[in-house]
Amino acid sequence: MPLAAPAGRFAVSTLDLEVPAREARVFGDGFKLNGKPAFRLDTVLITLFYPCRDSGKGRATSIKGAGWLNAPRMKSVEGLLKYAGMSKHLALPSILPAYAVFFAKLPFTENAPLAGPSSLAETDATPSEDTNDARTTFPIGVFSHGLGGTRTTYSSYLSALASEGFVVAAVEHRDLTAPSTQVFPPTETFLGAKQQSYTSIYSKHDEMDKSPTTGEPEGGDVWAMRKAQLELRQAEMLEALHVLKRLNVGEGEQLSQSSTRGGAKERTAAELPMWQGRLGVDQPWALGHSYGAGTCIEAIRKSDSPFARSLILDPWVEPIPKASADGSLSIKRPLYVINSEAFTIWRSHMQDVRELVSDAKRNAGSAWLLTLTGSKHTDFSDFPFLLPRLFSSSVPPADAMKIFAKASCAQFAASQEDQDGSDASRCEEASLESTTPKPREELPGEVENKQLGPPGVLIRHTLSVAKQQTPHL
Repeated sequence: MPLAAPAGRFAVSTLDLEVPAREARVFGDGFKLNGKPAFRLDTVLITLFYPCRDSGKGRATSIKGAGWLNAPRMKSVEGLLKYAGMSKHLALPSILPAYAVFFAKLPFTENAPLAGPSSLAETDATPSEDTNDARTTFPIGVFSHGLGGTRTTYSSYLSALASEGFVVAAVEHRDLTAPSTQVFPPTETFLGAKQQSYTSIYSKHDEMDKSPTTGEPEGGDVWAMRKAQLELRQAEMLEALHVLKRLNVGEGEQLSQSSTRGGAKERTAAELPMWQGRLGVDQPWALGHSYGAGTCIEAIRKSDSPFARSLILDPWVEPIPKASADGSLSIKRPLYVINSEAFTIWRSHMQDVRELVSDAKRNAGSAWLLTLTGSKHTDFSDFPFLLPRLFSSSVPPADAMKIFAKASCAQFAASQEDQDGSDASRCEEASLESTTPKPREELPGEVENKQLGPPGVLIRHTLSVAKQQTPHL
């Protein structure tokens, strides 16, 4: 099943930028791979998914989509197999029948001009007459991918958001969780050494350089590695948000020229200087899936976080602290979570997620936790579209993606109407009322018994809004 362009109110375009970090640095001091720092911030690489100028027929005039899989493709295939725990020598023959999908193209144009926005509150499924009007701003978000993901792995979801008037900067993390990623650093030196481009491949804890005395990775155990990754990931999200802010103040041309990945000539078609004042940078969203969702939770936990709200998919929360009884790690920004059934029936994990979302509800006044029955962890990505035999679930991928996008956009729209957060609870209820299908309430015992009913139903889970009691010592 090929990737398909979304059917929202706007045509969609993508644009790649790789920009030098404001401060090049290393995370997880001690972790090295092949003698070099394993977790380093040289540049931030993003793909912007955004509503683009309409041709007058509801879609952009020329479709010249970017490649879905990172080049060099064989390195990306090798990284995916390593993530799956499969030997490339044994697995490659078995995946050859599906190999053509790795040459898939994103089904929308590149480097098109930003569209003139219509309000997200509009419900008309067809493009508005004023889609080339430049009077109002688009809401924005930064998206963090999961283990084995890239900035394009979630193109179906992100393009669906863009088609409804949302601008998303999808980050490609350089924390060794992407199958393969090419880094093009600036030409100046880094830590005293001249910069050169390099390719990193998905790597696990046991591949880190070992201490000659202990035989263990020098940086620490696997959770110390996850901590370093989380710190790098959050730094990359902040760099991506800074890129959006620079676009909004009219520095589009400077950004394009400073991109270490080249392509400045092609990007002129995007008219980046015209993006000035067009992005809602005062209320950015933190978005993510799996490990990226856990990254978002850590990002909004910080008192100085620039992210106003977070909407996340199937958060993997094992690497992050649980909700604390003493409030020291409280989540004080609205948090919205969509789970797959596979993660919801992971009962110990689900309890941690429920407590984190409940914490946000108590402190921020707005949060919800939904599950789509019959769905799997990979349903939020493009894999069910490209490799249905390997990644299919009980919910057809197009149906699942439509539900995820509808629920997300409904909350985006509701939050747009409540910019100062003064009526967050009412807006939360309004978003759930307009979600399709409308969620039903969680039934007693259904999560514990792993019996959530027929596929394709949204469940709204019960949250605890009572203050947690600090245990007596």
